[in-house]
Amino acid sequence: GASAVAVGTANFVNPRASLEVLDGIRKYCERNGFEEVNQMVGLAWKEGTCFYEGQGKTNCGPRYQ
Repeated sequence: GASAVAVGTANFVNPRASLEVLDGIRKYCERNGFEEVNQMVGLAWKEGTCFYEGQGKTNCGPRYQ
């Protein structure tokens, strides 16, 4: 919801914002071996997934237990 509102609002400044977001997602999927966006849904919550938390800290595993 909020992400869609942000992209919609960006269209007031840049009418091509939606197309640029879509292109960025497509390129990200290609670079990272995802065939479709749905493969990323929930990925951040899966066991063994690592997150960079800043200041050299990495957290692997579920964010919330």
